[in-house]
Amino acid sequence: SFLTKWGSSGSGDGQFNNPEGIAVDNEANVYITEDAGGFEDNDRIQKFRYLQRFTPIPTVIPTVTPIPTVNATPTETPIPTVNATPTETPIPTVNATPTETPIPTVNATPTPTSGSPGSGSISSSGGGGGTSGENYSNILLIEKYDLQISKDVLTSYRFTDMKNPIMFVNITGNTSLGIITTSVEVLKDTSSFVKTSPDGLVYKNTNIWVGTSGFSTPKYIKKALIRFRVENSWIDKNNLIKSDINLQRWDGSKWIRLQTSEKTKDSKYTYFEGNTNSFSPFVITSLKEMPALMDIILPPEETPAKGEKPEGNKTGKNEPGFLVNWFIISGIFVVIGLIIEVLRMKRK
Repeated sequence: SFLTKWGSSGSGDGQFNNPEGIAVDNEANVYITEDAGGFEDNDRIQKFRYLQRFTPIPTVIPTVTPIPTVNATPTETPIPTVNATPTETPIPTVNATPTETPIPTVNATPTPTSGSPGSGSISSSGGGGGTSGENYSNILLIEKYDLQISKDVLTSYRFTDMKNPIMFVNITGNTSLGIITTSVEVLKDTSSFVKTSPDGLVYKNTNIWVGTSGFSTPKYIKKALIRFRVENSWIDKNNLIKSDINLQRWDGSKWIRLQTSEKTKDSKYTYFEGNTNSFSPFVITSLKEMPALMDIILPPEETPAKGEKPEGNKTGKNEPGFLVNWFIISGIFVVIGLIIEVLRMKRK
């Protein structure tokens, strides 16, 4: 049944512009997301804190006329009450106390916990809990966030450390599993989970872990997209074009080339997206295409212009006259040889 409503159209506190999601926690706080696109800087979540307002219904006290008695204890008549239980009405409030940390929900941008190995804010989760198992000395940076993954809802994990080439990991769930940790390990070299080197020239090696062990598979992930950046200076230094850049994923036995496309660029970076439905070690590489042998087309022989007679072979070796002369000269030498042989036999 309808309880209450609040808000109006706009961008101020308590106003909404294209609201897309609503959630309620176990303390009856209400969270509303707006314009959950995944890459826009103006996305936001508003939290409305639950308060109680009691509106009691007044007690009805009827007039009682006592019957006078002599030297007797008067009988007390109880005062009836009507609907003594007050009605609770939630009062939404905008901008809760600043010291409160909002519960992260879909498409929120929580405060990152990032740094370098050894610092207190760094932790590694090979799927959400505990260490990933990556060689600790090979880890340059770990950045991770906790967000809720729901069935058929886009959840966008945003990574902000400039040393991290991964900018977004967008996941649409096949089922709702609550708060899930997603972490990116930026590596100094090839992941220790990998047995063979990837094809092409390597730009960055990373491990991307989502959820607990066994979660980051197509069984739980409907689709996922990884947005990453590559420095223009690295592309230019290696004489590459944008289509050479490729995102590859290790499937446990071999590298798989993922569908990768360029999205945009600025003065420092070119931005790409790769599609996947599972998470493990990843590598950003360049796969410079070599021209196929059949694509190398030799220039065709020149065709004489209309009305012109084609020139003969300049060597002359294929002309009929040359063949006749060759046979005649050969015959002469054969005849001379026969005569000499006959004369030698007569002398004997």
